[in-house]
Amino acid sequence: MPLAIARDDPSYIPPMWGRLLAKIEGRIASSEGDGLRARWDFGQELLKQRSGKQLPKGLLDSVANQVHASRAELGARMKFAEKFPSKAEVSSAVRNFPTWHQMLREGLTTKREAPKKPTSAARLALRHAAALASDLHFAEFEEADLRAMMDLRAMMDELIGG
Repeated sequence: MPLAIARDDPSYIPPMWGRLLAKIEGRIASSEGDGLRARWDFGQELLKQRSGKQLPKGLLDSVANQVHASRAELGARMKFAEKFPSKAEVSSAVRNFPTWHQMLREGLTTKREAPKKPTSAARLALRHAAALASDLHFAEFEEADLRAMMDLRAMMDELIGG
């Protein structure tokens, strides 16, 4: 059931709902296992605010700013909640895709495409990235940089079939 949000400002987040979203966001940050369920809970909360297929204008930006998450992340949480609408379905999905990365890449896709053979340009880019990586000093990176490197490693593993 949608919250009674002031219709003259559809991006307004009532304090009580804001606290609920912050609490769920804290669960997401604290662990991967419960983090998946918390992302689903968060997505469910957002879905309740939709009118038809859309959130009120500006609400997604307001929520993204409040919880320091991207619009894409929040969209993925809504897609997760929409694709697995019941607790039983989400429990099964979490067993099949136990990390958020797996859920995004495999659980939320409509169909799995066959891996494409890398082009010569992709192979050259990969060799260039490997050469650059040999000069890196990991202690100088921030957490977001390290996450990006982990995503890159997962993509490389997928390319080489690892």
